[in-house]
Amino acid sequence: MTEVGRIPGGNEVLRTQPVGRNAGRSDGQGREGAPAGIERGQDTVDVSDVARAAAARLAGDDADIRQDLVDRVRSEIQNGEYETPVRIAGAVDNILDSLS
Repeated sequence: MTEVGRIPGGNEVLRTQPVGRNAGRSDGQGREGAPAGIERGQDTVDVSDVARAAAARLAGDDADIRQDLVDRVRSEIQNGEYETPVRIAGAVDNILDSLS
């Protein structure tokens, strides 16, 4: 069989420096520091009003919140009055019903 030699046309160049994400890094890993003389800027994100409205709908922000009920339950929990034997029995019954 014949041996194939080097094919001219640019493939004889060897890269000795990192490229892409590793360019300018001495260890080729991480993003701990920028090379000397390079300052990094701040990233920003602009969200349109349409995107905000869509996100609010998906998150359920449009749902009516019964603040009076929320406040009452929070107060009962803080005062130790929320967990009663009747409520615990009701929760157990609901769990057993969902399993059957």
